This record gives sequence, structure tokens and C-alpha cells, in this order.
Amino acid sequence: MVNTTTRHNLALRPPLGYHWLRQCCARLSITIAIFLLIAVISSLASAQSNPGPGQGPAIPGLRRLPAVETAAAPPFEVPAPKPSVSLVELEQMALAHHPAVQEAAAAVEAARGRAVQAGLRQNPSIGYEGTDIGEEGTAGKHAGIVQQQILTGGKRTLAQQAAEREVFQLQQQLNTVTQRVSGDVRMGYYDVIFSQRRIDISRQLSKIADTIVDVARRRLEAKDVSSVDLLQSQAEAHRIALQLTESEIQYRAAWRRLASVVSGVEMTQVPLVDEVPPALPRLNFNGAVTRLRAESPEMATAEAGVERARAQLRLAEAGRYPNVTLRGGVQKNYVSDNTQGEIGIMLPLQLYDRNQGAIQEADAQLLAAEREVDRVDRQLQQRLAVAFQQYDLAYSRAERYARDILPRVRQARELIERGYSQGEFRYDELLIAQRSVVQADLDYISALNQLWQTVALIDNLLLSESLADPTLPPMP
Repeated sequence: MVNTTTRHNLALRPPLGYHWLRQCCARLSITIAIFLLIAVISSLASAQSNPGPGQGPAIPGLRRLPAVETAAAPPFEVPAPKPSVSLVELEQMALAHHPAVQEAAAAVEAARGRAVQAGLRQNPSIGYEGTDIGEEGTAGKHAGIVQQQILTGGKRTLAQQAAEREVFQLQQQLNTVTQRVSGDVRMGYYDVIFSQRRIDISRQLSKIADTIVDVARRRLEAKDVSSVDLLQSQAEAHRIALQLTESEIQYRAAWRRLASVVSGVEMTQVPLVDEVPPALPRLNFNGAVTRLRAESPEMATAEAGVERARAQLRLAEAGRYPNVTLRGGVQKNYVSDNTQGEIGIMLPLQLYDRNQGAIQEADAQLLAAEREVDRVDRQLQQRLAVAFQQYDLAYSRAERYARDILPRVRQARELIERGYSQGEFRYDELLIAQRSVVQADLDYISALNQLWQTVALIDNLLLSESLADPTLPPMP
């Protein structure tokens, strides 16, 4: 008869291998915890040695610029009306809220992030491996492994240098966009100023026309002229009034174009400070070419593209050197009850892929970038030739009107007005003199407008059209 107590003890007895399995799990947990702690410490040490944003290795000849704030600009608020607005204030308002400037600044900031990422070290890898579990009733073999890839040939530094060159090139494109905004503001400013002058001249002529109507009415009452003279003077007064209306429409259109660049919303029309010098500006073509080559941000962008392509070529050439993978670990062998170490190194054999294709591509891109500098230089000369043609034509017209035409037509009108009031001239002669002055004044204003807008374009390094399609390279 089997003892009941014995059966109870046998039922509570743990199965075979329970103790060694429990011991195995405890030791395995301790081993994994140790390796995890080592990995965390290694990661923290690597993070301290890595360069932070904007703290990468210095590049000879590359000036590090401050980070560009790309936070969304607050909604534009139209300033309260005030006596007048200066050109400097208009430029400040435009640069603060122009979408093209914010877009270019965001592209620079994105490139800065890529430069930071390119300079970061490779993360190490950790792992666990268990084998021969249960062999001879033991926990088997358990190992913790650490693996790290080492970049050779200075690839990390070269990659960051190439990314920094991209940052510099995009900074030059940001300067280009900024210049375009300034050019649009200056040209729009002159358009508004001379539209205002057209209005002023039209108002003066309207007063003169009203005076002539009064003279014709008095002479009709005195039986000195016929009713035809009065009707002709009234018709001329209405024609000049129509000219005034057209000038006001042109002024509103010019202001709206300026507002689209400055704020993008309907701005209150306020008088602008007339800062146009009375003397006609005189420019020199050869001096303009020299300044354009030295200061043009378009040229600087193309030259920065060459440096960026050279950095990419150096990075591609470094790809010929294989990267090295280091491996190490510790293994606990419960079968033989000992601890063993493990080390290893992996090196790919460059039998087929020696980065030949990437090197050929980078070399071709460098050649294209060098040719781009020559293309931009020729294009700038071509655009400058067109701009100088417009400048020379406008200058000749403005100079001839100011020196020869306007003094003579005004003097002739004054003589005829005095003679007409004394009955010495017919009204048709007065009408011809009046129209000559009107047309001469308006032609002179148009010549000045074209002259100063062309001067603004040349002085602004031929940059305008800030609201055109962006020319930034596609984001990777």
C-alpha cells in the first residue's frame, strides 16, 4: 500500500531540469541587463563626442552663417495711415512678409538639418544569441554581442562638408531672392511716384483748362469770339479731365502692384516720400559689368555650386575604400561552466563595386557646374545689354525733353495764352499749344519713369520678379 504522504510529496516535486532552467533564466536576465547598460553608456559617450547643430568640422573658405529662423510669420497687419511712407520702410515690410524669402529661408534650414545628419556617427548594434540550450541538462551557451561599423576614408567628414557646401549655395539663393524683392519694391516705388506726378500735372492742366474756359466765356459775352471757341475750350477741358481720370487709374494700379510685393493684401493708399533726385542718373556699362560679376548673388550661387560639386566628387572617391565592421561579445558556457570572449572584423572585398559609377557621375556634375558659371556670366552680360539699351533710350529722351523740348513748349504756351487773352491769337492756336505742353509733360514723366525703373533694375543687379516661380532645387 502506497503511503498517501509519499504520493503527495511526489506530486509536488518539480519536473526534471526545473532548477537548471530557473538558474539559466536568472543568469540570462543578468547578462542582458549588463549588455544593455554597456550599450547605453556607449551611446551617451558617442552623443557627447558628436557635433551639434551648426558645430561640425570647419571647412576652409566657408563662412558659417547664423541659423535662419523659419517660423511662420505672423499675419500681416496693414499699418495705420500716416503722412508718408519711405522706400526703406517699404523694403523692410516686404522682406519681413514675402513668401519667397520665407521659402528660401526654409530651404536653407532644411539643408542645415541635412548637414547635421551627415556628420553624425554610426550607431552601434547590440544583440543576444543563445545556443545548445538543454545540452546535458544545462542552460547551454548564451552570448551578448556588440557590433560597430567604422567609416573609412574620412567619409563622414566629407559628407558633412558636401552638405555644408549645399547650405552655402542655398544661402546665396536666399540672397538672390532677397535682392529680387528689393528690386520689385524699388521699381514699384518709382512707378507709384511717377504715377503721382502724372496726377499732379494733370490737375494743374485741368485748372489751366478751366481758366481758358472762363476766358472764352468772357470773350464770348464781349462778342470777341464765337460760340465755337467756347465749345472747343470746354471739350479740351473735358479731355484733360479724362486724362486726369486715367492718371488716377494708373496710380491705383501701380499702388496695387506695389502692395502685392510689400504685403500681399490691400494696403491703404498713402503718399510716398518722393526721394527721386532731380538730376538724371548717369551709369557706365563697363563699371556695371564689373560690379555685376563681383556682387551678383546669381554668380555667387553658380560658384558655390562648383564647390559643392567638388565636395561631392571627393566623397564619391572616398567610396572606393571599404568600411570596416567590428564585432565583439562575451559568452557564458553552462555546459563547460566557463566564460568565453568573442571578437571579429568584417571587410568587404572591392572586387566589382569600387564606386566607379558614382565617381563618374560626380565628375560630370563638376564639369556641368563649371560650365554653369560661364553660362550665368554670359546671361548676366546679355541681360545687362538689354537693360542698358532701355536705360540709354530713356536717358536720351528724358535729357532731350528736360533741356530742349519742355522749356520751349512752355514758353510758347505762355506767349500764346497772353496773346489769346488780348485777341492776338485764335483759339485753335491756343489749343495746339496747350496740347503740346500736355503731351510733352506726360512724355517726360514716362521717360523718367522708365529711366528710374531701369536704373533700379541695374543697381539691383538685374534682379526682380520675386513672385515668379521659385528656382530653388528640388528637395531630396
